[in-house]
Amino acid sequence: MLTGLQPAGAVSYAFRSVSGTDGLNDLMVSAFYKDKSGYMWIGTASAIERFDGVRMRTYRIGDENMRLRWVNTFAETTRYGLLAGSENGLWKIEGDHINAFLPDIIRGAAVRSLASDASGTLYIASSKGLIIYKNGRSDIVLFDRNTFSPSIG
Repeated sequence: MLTGLQPAGAVSYAFRSVSGTDGLNDLMVSAFYKDKSGYMWIGTASAIERFDGVRMRTYRIGDENMRLRWVNTFAETTRYGLLAGSENGLWKIEGDHINAFLPDIIRGAAVRSLASDASGTLYIASSKGLIIYKNGRSDIVLFDRNTFSPSIG
């Protein structure tokens, strides 16, 4: 006997497109994230956008160089809240404000990916290497640039 067409535990999502007419300031989208409050965060080539289902709110990253504003990733952590990684650092989003996060550690580095674990350790994949941040202390794991290069031979 068939009782339904969706597998047990399947989740369906409804999504409509967003565009400039909805207030999206830049159509070069590089990252999406839905936070625990239900907001949709959109990383673009020039800013961070928050969509509440009706309107957009733009958060500008304070750098004159447009290339450095590019948003690569988002992560929501229990210890640090909502974070965004860009070509010019790590940003903490709090309410209607965006501020540089760990500027002395990240300064000048592109943040490519973020992750955290249950103990509150933050893992930051950056152009400087892997930065491991926990309890106010950071360690940087450097990688040999040739590690992932094809061998010439």
